Amino acid sequence: MPNKSHSIQQPKVAVFDLFRLVSSNGIGEPDNAFHSLQPGRRKRSRRTTFSDNTQSATRIADNIPLFSRSARIAVLVEGLSDHATNKIISGIEAAAEKTGYEIAILNILGKQRPLTGLDSFEGFIACCSDEAVLDQGFFDKLGKPVVVVGNVKNAGEHHCIKTDYQTGAQLAVNHLIDQGCQKVLMITSENTSANLDKYLGYRDTLKKSGKDWQEPLTFTEPGIESGMEIAAQMFQKGVLPDGVFITNDWVAAGFMKYLKKMEKSLTTKTTVVGFGNESLCEMIEPALCSIDFRKELAGSTALHTLLDQIGDGHLVVTGELTVIEPVLVTRA
Repeated sequence: MPNKSHSIQQPKVAVFDLFRLVSSNGIGEPDNAFHSLQPGRRKRSRRTTFSDNTQSATRIADNIPLFSRSARIAVLVEGLSDHATNKIISGIEAAAEKTGYEIAILNILGKQRPLTGLDSFEGFIACCSDEAVLDQGFFDKLGKPVVVVGNVKNAGEHHCIKTDYQTGAQLAVNHLIDQGCQKVLMITSENTSANLDKYLGYRDTLKKSGKDWQEPLTFTEPGIESGMEIAAQMFQKGVLPDGVFITNDWVAAGFMKYLKKMEKSLTTKTTVVGFGNESLCEMIEPALCSIDFRKELAGSTALHTLLDQIGDGHLVVTGELTVIEPVLVTRA
């Protein structure tokens, strides 16, 4: 396999918050000053970021030009602020340290512009949000192996790395049952296929345990305020259950914040389990138990899968699927 012929070294990582880089005249001009970073993991090194504007990009780091043949793998993202995407990128970079491949992160997914200059990469990892609809024509035009990470609707013939949300919900509900909860309620967001998987895990686990279940409550905005509002409404109606499974950690944190505020007035202890294992789970008091999607594992799995395809010369993998099993993270 070609990747095994490289000496082991830390990858060079470059991050571009810019689709202008790979649109129309963004690449390939001799006077372009697009350069990669110093070698090293993303968390330890500077990140090269360019803004999308009409002015020429400012050179941030003097090093090897990104779009030389030394930049082998491109990670395509929809944005750079998503917690799950950043975890996937961390997993990709950690795995890349053992291969000698260099990683470029391009914020170009979903951008409606003609793209050029991507032929310098040997393969692509597309980090997609849940429910995203992929542009199959775009991936076909790349003409290189593509691995998709995300619970997308139409991965087509590309190898897809998905998270088993149904199992995650089962873990959350079983934890609440193990804590002695007799009445467990699910709080979730809009009706999507990913949330349907969580709902099925919640419903089926309660049925299997012989406990009553009810339809979930829903929130619109995934934030702390939403969690506090839902908890306040339930408290005022006197319907707080002793176990709550919430499919967003921020909403779960808000729910717990309200419970702590009203703890002297509560007659029943309510145990809360979140979903996503965001960093705030350790910061709030009491700490929040949550389901870890293991996005770092999804990222490293995606890179190894892609390198296997590059080594075997596979462009089409006939819709292969890898499922990442989540885990419950408990905190005292």
